[in-house]
Amino acid sequence: MHGPALTGIPQEALEALHSVLKNHFELSDDSLPSLHKVESASANDASHLLAIYPSGRQIGLKAADRIVQGTAKEDVVSSVMKELEIPGHSPSMLCSGVPQLGSIADRAFVATEWNRGLNLGHATQDDCTSIAQSPEGFLEAYGEWVVGCLVCDVGDDKSKHWIWDEASGTLTHVDHEESFNGGGTPKNYIAPLATTGFYSKVKTVGSPERAALVRGIERAAKRAEDKKQQLKTIVEGAGLKLSDWINKGPNQFSSDFVSGL
Repeated sequence: MHGPALTGIPQEALEALHSVLKNHFELSDDSLPSLHKVESASANDASHLLAIYPSGRQIGLKAADRIVQGTAKEDVVSSVMKELEIPGHSPSMLCSGVPQLGSIADRAFVATEWNRGLNLGHATQDDCTSIAQSPEGFLEAYGEWVVGCLVCDVGDDKSKHWIWDEASGTLTHVDHEESFNGGGTPKNYIAPLATTGFYSKVKTVGSPERAALVRGIERAAKRAEDKKQQLKTIVEGAGLKLSDWINKGPNQFSSDFVSGL
């Protein structure tokens, strides 16, 4: 969610922002965005703005410095998800400060393109019923994401951090500033399963929901196993460390995740 366009942002600040974003996000024209405050009842909202382009594309601008290395961690996790080829991954870039850019003026921030879809924190019963009619796509996507989140030790997980686009069958996880700090455990990721009604089903041996979850986990865990050195290079280059989940093979990863729920 976001508020109305902010006033008092100089055109030269918007032009400077656009010049930073244009090439990385392949923006097709030179129309300038409007700037909005993100409103999600988060402690970081004051440092989270949203650039909305006339084309409808939306790019979040987040200075996550309430957490030590929070901004850098957001960018590193994004790079890990890209290397792991997690479906629904949102491209991001780490940016130096832009003068006069509202509440994040002159502060480093990470820019991330927002995906469209249903925020599970706002899901209605009808939304959950719709997801439950075709559980395989959702649970396989969820399984891939938890692999990326666990190897990066992403904590602070809530339903509102998951975006489901039913039209494309794409799931996206957001908000990664609280990562690489020992907070990532299977129980951290119960919220979206509870919201959609899948929790008890994935705990049931032999259920199709559990099988779908395991397929997603093992698919991504195999990529993590194959790309372990590349992932270490990305993470250790930022002075951070992958969690011990990176040492689990696909079968152990899925078994330990399901038993840890």
